Amino acid sequence: MRLLGLNRANGRAPAGDGQLGTRPVREVMLPRADLVAIPLTASEAEVREVAGRERLSHYPVFAASLDDIVGVLAARDLRAPQLGAPFSLARALREPLFVPDTRPAQRVLDDLRKTRAPIAIVLDESGGTAGIVTLAQLVEQVVGEFDAESDDAPLTAGETDRKPGPGGRRGAAGRVRRTEEPGRDGAR
Repeated sequence: MRLLGLNRANGRAPAGDGQLGTRPVREVMLPRADLVAIPLTASEAEVREVAGRERLSHYPVFAASLDDIVGVLAARDLRAPQLGAPFSLARALREPLFVPDTRPAQRVLDDLRKTRAPIAIVLDESGGTAGIVTLAQLVEQVVGEFDAESDDAPLTAGETDRKPGPGGRRGAAGRVRRTEEPGRDGAR
C-alpha cells in the first residue's frame, strides 16, 4: 500500500468513490489467504529473510496458527538495535488491533486513526483471522489507487524529489521519499 499524496502534475488527489459508507470491512480487507505473517518462533535470520523478500511495512505475528495473532512487527523495528540484547521477536511486537469483519469500514478507519495502529486484524464470526486491513487500503477506497511506478507517484517522508547538492547532501526542505514498496502504509 502507498501513502495518500497529491499528484504533482495537477496538485489534486486522484478520485476514488469518495466514501466508505456502511460497507463492512470484509469487503476491503486483504484476505487471510494473501497474508504474509511471521510465526512467533521465527529466528532473526528468518524474520529478516521474509522482510527482505516481501518488503512490507508491517507483518502480523502468530503463535500457534493464523487464528492466534499475538502482535504486529514493524519492519523498521528490525533496523533499530535492541540495546545489546539478543534478538527477541516478542519484544519487538506492537499490540494488534482486532475488528470484526462486519464492522463498517468507515468505523475501522476511525479506529486506526484513533489508536494510531498501522493495521487491523479482521476477525470472522467465529473469532478466527479473516484478513487484515491497513489505513492506506481504506484511504484508497475513498480517494482512489496511486501508481507508485509513475513520475506522479506520491511522496513520503524520507525520500527526495530534489537533486543532491555538494557532497551528495540534500537540503532539509526536500527530504521526502517516493514510496514504491508494497505495504508501506506510513502508519506510525
